[in-house]
Amino acid sequence: MENVSAVDKRALAAVEDVFEDVVRRWSVVDGSTPSGAPTVEIDLNHSHVSFSILWAGEGFPADVDAALRSARMEAIHESSALPLVVARRISPGAARTLEDRGVSWVDEAGRASVHADPGLLIVIDHERPARQESRRRPSARDFRWASGTAAVGEALLTRAQRDPGSTHEALPTVVDVAEVAGVSAALVSRALQGFDAAGWTAKSGAARGPRATRVLKDPAAMLSSWASWHASRGVPRVFAHAIVDDPDLFVADRIARRWPAKEWALTGWLALQHVAPFVTSVPLVSVYLAPSVFDDKSALQNALTESGLRRVERGARVEILRADGPVLSDAEPDTPTGGAELPNGSDVEGRRVSTIRLYGDLLKMGARGPEAAEHLRELRMGF
Repeated sequence: MENVSAVDKRALAAVEDVFEDVVRRWSVVDGSTPSGAPTVEIDLNHSHVSFSILWAGEGFPADVDAALRSARMEAIHESSALPLVVARRISPGAARTLEDRGVSWVDEAGRASVHADPGLLIVIDHERPARQESRRRPSARDFRWASGTAAVGEALLTRAQRDPGSTHEALPTVVDVAEVAGVSAALVSRALQGFDAAGWTAKSGAARGPRATRVLKDPAAMLSSWASWHASRGVPRVFAHAIVDDPDLFVADRIARRWPAKEWALTGWLALQHVAPFVTSVPLVSVYLAPSVFDDKSALQNALTESGLRRVERGARVEILRADGPVLSDAEPDTPTGGAELPNGSDVEGRRVSTIRLYGDLLKMGARGPEAAEHLRELRMGF
């Protein structure tokens, strides 16, 4: 099904994992329906029922609410199909919301609540037991991430996000990946073997020798697993306070002008506003700082002082995070002012983390973080 997006393919795989054991006759139509969603048809003796796929990200209540308010949901309402919400793992709160609204759902953990007239009812309230040969998408529990393998995965994902066509091309050499990720070639080789086993990468061409290559086979599943691991990690950070009337002007005047360009990169809510606006106000300005500065108490204090920042335990308007992995080497040009004029009439170019790192960081950021992350993924990623 060439016209189906990577996210919809992921959702269909979750539906297939559930339906294959409990539904006798069913099929996938295509993504050319008025809603643009792939449709699953189930035969019920002399009739059939159609479900249109509605992806809801991680499956938190905010994700489900966003899906139910989406343009695709409106289009499904205008069609003859019923909505079928699919997510990584539907939370208890999200399940209650869907049940209250009479909407069917399936998740990648193998649970489901699917119902339709006349006489269709599928309820699976337990997660699928681990299977050695399973077609379900790998999750954070299936792959053991560590800082080194995560740097390799992030580098490959960033390449795929910036150049969608690269997913059909051979991956860079082990040496090239090692240079970008900032790790050893031996570690890259071990990481790629693990990615092969998880089904995220695959060998292409000769098995060994100079003609042996790899391709990134399933970036969507790799991203979900990497992001889940990243979101669970604590990052050394310093909270600071300053008067921040305009976050863009603050970053341009207090940070971009005063800190060396290669030593910092913007992330979090303000970075999101520059690539996929989502919130009406920025509650916290988040900036990565190079380890060489962050780890040096004197250098860190000088950086804070130069920017007019005062360390605080509560009421912070700015957070400074210790940069790790390829976050700074992968950073891209950014204009903090969003085109506005600075007080002296000139613009300053800043730096923003990669879209992949921003996605992972947003998953950590409180109540609306996961919703914002899925918003970014839908608008700015091809997987």
